[in-house]
Amino acid sequence: MSNQENKTVYFDLHATGAGYINRAREVSPENGDAFFACDISAMRGNTDKGVKYTKFSVRVVGSKAKEVFAQYLKAMRQKDAKVIASFVIGDIQPTSYSYVDKSSKETKTGCAIDGRLIAIKSLKINGEVVFKQERKNVVEGETQEETQEDTQELKTDTTTKTKQAPSATDTPEVDVVTGELAQEITLDPTAKDFDERKAELKDLGYTWNGEKKAWSLQ
Repeated sequence: MSNQENKTVYFDLHATGAGYINRAREVSPENGDAFFACDISAMRGNTDKGVKYTKFSVRVVGSKAKEVFAQYLKAMRQKDAKVIASFVIGDIQPTSYSYVDKSSKETKTGCAIDGRLIAIKSLKINGEVVFKQERKNVVEGETQEETQEDTQELKTDTTTKTKQAPSATDTPEVDVVTGELAQEITLDPTAKDFDERKAELKDLGYTWNGEKKAWSLQ
């Protein structure tokens, strides 16, 4: 009985999504082993009003994620490289930092969310998918048995609940089931934010598919 009462309980807190990787780097502390780290500007929000971003500052801890960083770190660090990843982050907590404002030259306080990068489900550099993980439970490492009907049902239900007033985008950029970028996006050319949304899609690596009349992820 005492063994059960003294058993340690650990609560997981994971964030999944897609976003831009910035400041990818290898850190070599004086005391301790070297490790990979980066900042992630995760995409969020209602596509009717445009995508917003939440900043994460993470240390890479997942074994496969470490391999991906070791293989593509040089490419991610190239000047003007656009790196987008679908990710799983654990142990998230808020933190603050100081920075000098470029305009006013004043020291200001910013905030970010620290965490540990557990897994990278996909990685795209300058529009090219360089890594895509097999469909698994990336947190537990177990095969996830999921039927096509179940997945479609989840997508349909979630889309029905979140879809409201029409705008330039009538499908989400991030797949609400997998956390990955949607393969196809359709835009309403009569919407006021059409030009803005089109520019965002191009920036994410989408190209116009004349046959499907949609923007496709390459």
